[in-house]
Amino acid sequence: MTLGRSSTRARAAFLAVAAAGALAAGLAFVWPARVACGGAWPAPLDDVYIHANFARATASGHPFEWIAGQGYSSGETAPLYPLLLAPAFWLGLRGEAVVAFAFGLAALALATACAKLRDLQGQGGALALAGGLTWVSVGALAFTWFSGMEAAAFFAVTLAALASAESARSGLRGRAQAARSAGRWGAAMVALRPEGLLLVGLFALLAARGARSRSPWPPLLRVALPAALVQATVMAANRALTGDLASAGARLKLLASNPYLDDVARTKEVVMNLLSFKWKVLDTDLGPAALAALGALGLLGALGRRTRHATLACVIGALGFSMLVSLNGAARYQGFRYYAPALGLALTAGALGASELGRLARSRALGVASLVALALLTGARAGAARRFFTQASENVHLQQVAMGKKLSRELPGDAIVLVGDAGAIPFFSERRSVDALGLGGYRRLPFVRAAVLGEGAMLEQLERLAPAERPTHFALYPTWFPLATGLFGRELAHVTIENNVICGSPTKVLYAADYAPFGAGDDRDLGSPPTALGGPVDCLDVADVQSEEAHALVAPTPNSGYVGARVARLEGPGLPPEARRFDAGRAIAEDRALSFVARGLGARAARRLLVRGDDDGLDLHVSAPGGACDLRAERRPGAFTHASCDALQVGDGDTVSLTARGRESRVYHVWLAEPER
Repeated sequence: MTLGRSSTRARAAFLAVAAAGALAAGLAFVWPARVACGGAWPAPLDDVYIHANFARATASGHPFEWIAGQGYSSGETAPLYPLLLAPAFWLGLRGEAVVAFAFGLAALALATACAKLRDLQGQGGALALAGGLTWVSVGALAFTWFSGMEAAAFFAVTLAALASAESARSGLRGRAQAARSAGRWGAAMVALRPEGLLLVGLFALLAARGARSRSPWPPLLRVALPAALVQATVMAANRALTGDLASAGARLKLLASNPYLDDVARTKEVVMNLLSFKWKVLDTDLGPAALAALGALGLLGALGRRTRHATLACVIGALGFSMLVSLNGAARYQGFRYYAPALGLALTAGALGASELGRLARSRALGVASLVALALLTGARAGAARRFFTQASENVHLQQVAMGKKLSRELPGDAIVLVGDAGAIPFFSERRSVDALGLGGYRRLPFVRAAVLGEGAMLEQLERLAPAERPTHFALYPTWFPLATGLFGRELAHVTIENNVICGSPTKVLYAADYAPFGAGDDRDLGSPPTALGGPVDCLDVADVQSEEAHALVAPTPNSGYVGARVARLEGPGLPPEARRFDAGRAIAEDRALSFVARGLGARAARRLLVRGDDDGLDLHVSAPGGACDLRAERRPGAFTHASCDALQVGDGDTVSLTARGRESRVYHVWLAEPER
């Protein structure tokens, strides 16, 4: 009993020392940024405040909501992290103090990671602390750990899962208990980063290695099943509450989700992500000498009998994780934060190699010295990352935070603000918000699927909203949203920063929304044809996500099918003369086809097909199972154009194809109706 209490006290003392070291390293890194932000706690990434929004909603009894009361959002890809941040609000912290709380949480997480490293090394605390020193001496890692994001917490539970899996492999007793522990930590990994599922699978294989002559399935399932269940639960919730299995972040950022890229373009993006990581992190933040030292230590760890399996798990995990996150279109931005766990695992492999070096030399001091030397090599290069952290924090503080506080002071309490992938603006304004990129849920509309298609599709979602539920104001980058700001916005104010290194644009603009191009009441254009069709029986609103999905539309992608939008003259019943209305559509490149499935028509019969194009006119070949026709509309500057054929044989469930002839055509609406008598 006394021995157990002594061991507990020793572990607590080690954690205290490690946490103090992490706090000291973190303060040294972030303090210049705090000064640059006028004493406010710095956040170099606006995404920190996205987590803070989810945490505030959680603390107020609305878990998994971006804004309390607006409903479930799949935009939080780390659903456990808001639960970890929620106590900040229960403690009464507000504003930038919540980011300071996240900083303290990161220091505690790194201390926990040090404790797990000590378990893996099986040697004294000094060697583990030296390994921890390497984690905070690399500029890109320090940037990510102390940014307020979830990376440090994810890294801590990753090492905890690895230590438990290694214990399940190598232990003489308690293997089942260790495997179950690895499974619990693995579940936390997936709840902090979905990419963690890859590492959990690797750790499950590691634990199964200890089965020897027994079946490997029990340890494999004990480690892997909890994480798989967490991921399945998240996907089921997404499907039930948003209609989409994938999270909003995956839809928006993964290269595979971009319909306009072909395989060659996606491959180029992956290669560019990896090369950028090499050039800007491995070559710059580590350098040749540190990379050589890390490689030598990793080789020692891989050759050592005691450290071999854990070291190989770290190396393979680092490589696999790097490849996986390179499929993210945003991987090479935001300080390379997506690569931080992989780099941390690589340094952990080096720390395990240092323990093997100390064992071979019968001198722990030599192992400690090798890690301290590695930390000195990387620390000497951390100045650029520290300056980047400072400048990025100042950018976010002077633009995003300033705009959020401005909205809090100047907008009425019932204002609804349209933002674009913004965290600080809704956090500080405390106003209802709609995310144009779909990372926050709103009325269960598929904003994220629309955002992937383009700005015009997002505007189609705004058109679907009842006027009272539409955003009253926009806080957007006009360079990101030229259609929304140019067609529907009236500028009220703007915030411009200098030396921008992190924000989407130097200038953030506040607009009052004006939805006149949508029309109002009976004057609205909700797919009304330009002339009476004798009762149209089917209407495809091109670039409207719901209408396209209902009609099983197949766009002419990749490299075509781009969504665009315009406001032009529109003639039709109930519309005033010279009415100008909004519509979004898709481009069909020459000799490419857009197809859709007709709905609600009944048996195949002769029907009239009417197509709306833009002022450049139309030149299309239309084909259906019951026949074909050609459509042509001449150019009409400043006005939508229309073309029709009157005897196309079409029935319910038939596929209709529109092929561009001779040049590109842009299609906005398609109607099928009874033919004129």
